[in-house]
Amino acid sequence: MTKKEEILIQQINTISERGNSVEVKKDKDGNYVIYEVHKKKKQIG
Repeated sequence: MTKKEEILIQQINTISERGNSVEVKKDKDGNYVIYEVHKKKKQIG
C-alpha cells in the first residue's frame, strides 16, 4: 500500500469514528476526494 492510500484509509477511519458517513470520489485528475456526510434526523408531525 502506498503512503497516499494509508493516509486515505486513516482519514476514513477518523471520520467514521466520529459517527459520520464517508463518501470517496475520484476527481478528473485521478485523485481521491473524501467527503464527510452528516446525517440529520428530523421529526415530522
